[in-house]
Amino acid sequence: MKYPLLVPVIGHGVTDVVDLPKTTLLYNFYSAIIVGNLNVNQRKMVLTGASIFHMAQDIPYNNYKYLCSGLLHCVWLKKPIVAKLYLLLFHTPLHYFRIYLMNENWELKFFLGVLTSTLAALLLPLNMDEYLDRKFEKIWWLSPILAHIFLTEKIKENYIIKYFSNS
Repeated sequence: MKYPLLVPVIGHGVTDVVDLPKTTLLYNFYSAIIVGNLNVNQRKMVLTGASIFHMAQDIPYNNYKYLCSGLLHCVWLKKPIVAKLYLLLFHTPLHYFRIYLMNENWELKFFLGVLTSTLAALLLPLNMDEYLDRKFEKIWWLSPILAHIFLTEKIKENYIIKYFSNS
């Protein structure tokens, strides 16, 4: 793997399966079909748009969060190390903090996230990412990322509805 800084980031998306197991499987299945039918340039465009949307959710509510996220992505494209550090030091810890605040199965979610990242670290010396790049074309990993982005929104929506219905 070319980017060991991303290993701890990898596992944070697997936490969705605890909240919505069937939906997680369906979203991953559908996103795999969609991504499998896109060429590399289309994958880059979808990744950029989806990432701008997803990272905007890290910004406190304001009218300019999508603009801020878009500007952040401009920096990321010029300096990819900034993207890796942001994902490692801000986005992923924030994801786990939100899980903890939601207080539903947070221990299991933390365990699954750490387990998944640990497995990724064990696969690091095997260059599994390069093998998957050859088998499924570059940016194949967009598929689970897209599923995670949509699942995060659905989980947040379900949590908000549940929270306000119990108030």
